[in-house]
Amino acid sequence: MRTVTDLKRQEILKAAATVFAKRGFQKTLMDDIAGQAGIGKGTIYRYFSSKDDLYFSILEQAVDDLLKRLSLDLKSKISPEQKLRLMMTDMAGLLLKNRSLFKLIAETDARNLHKRHKAINLQNKKIIDSIAEVIASGIKEGRFIRENPRLLAIQLAVMTRSTVMELSEQGKDEIVERIMKLFLYGTAKNPKHS
Repeated sequence: MRTVTDLKRQEILKAAATVFAKRGFQKTLMDDIAGQAGIGKGTIYRYFSSKDDLYFSILEQAVDDLLKRLSLDLKSKISPEQKLRLMMTDMAGLLLKNRSLFKLIAETDARNLHKRHKAINLQNKKIIDSIAEVIASGIKEGRFIRENPRLLAIQLAVMTRSTVMELSEQGKDEIVERIMKLFLYGTAKNPKHS
């Protein structure tokens, strides 16, 4: 059960995500977030030390939510191809929902990004590990080519991020279909594998 503290923190994160998405990181004031949340600015500082802390907390929570979904995807009793599709659908959904927030990383203070770098890297590693686990399973079953699963997982994750950012006006299912088709079958018209 969530406590009142957890609920208030979630309200602040939701309000901040809305304001950051509309105004950008640099133009957003803590007063703007407080107004959106219907609370005093001091209340925000009880939960978050700074605007950077608040911003990165939003991103970290979004990625934590994705990791929970990927964990469920891994447990699904479906083929490796279907698992990858499910995982990329979850990943594309996160990126589409939070696209404007992820684009704001360039606006944040580089010093604070460095402080959060370790946590962000750990989250990214967990995402890649989950994808690599599915790819390794597909290789073992003879469904995928013999290649480094981690390298393939990184390539798929990067492909997903860049495709979502480039084609955000398209629907999630269409984006995932493009990604999976390219990842699974490549770009060659008549592919010949050795």
